[in-house]
Amino acid sequence: MSMRITTDAGEVLSLEDYTRRGAEIAYDVFVATINDTLATLPDPRDIRVLRLRFGLEDGGRSTLESVRREIGISRERVRQLQRIAILALRRNARERPFRILDSASALRSWGGIVGERLEDEGFSLALSQTIGVDKTLIDSHIRLMEELN
Repeated sequence: MSMRITTDAGEVLSLEDYTRRGAEIAYDVFVATINDTLATLPDPRDIRVLRLRFGLEDGGRSTLESVRREIGISRERVRQLQRIAILALRRNARERPFRILDSASALRSWGGIVGERLEDEGFSLALSQTIGVDKTLIDSHIRLMEELN
């Protein structure tokens, strides 16, 4: 017999379902926090550069050349925009540090339950297998979070 957990709403879940639901919520909050943080950038082009360079849409990191072709600017300008945007996000994150840290904390808590640390390679694989999100996309979001810290 598997362990059953009753939620605050009175729903009875298996331990596996409860763990999966917690991971889904933690990851959704984490991604929403990253998106909210990106939205603090005033120029939509900066947001697009970061989304492409970090692979935040599909997990595939775009090269300077492919971003250059898509946006219609030089590779050097793509690199500059990426650097400027990261610096602006770091500044914004320092002004509101707990949003990103809290969302990462929720992921770390889930990782503790399943025996993986956010910093370990196995973390994104375990999360991917639990919630059905592509591992490379999870890695992309974690990479951006690490860049901002």
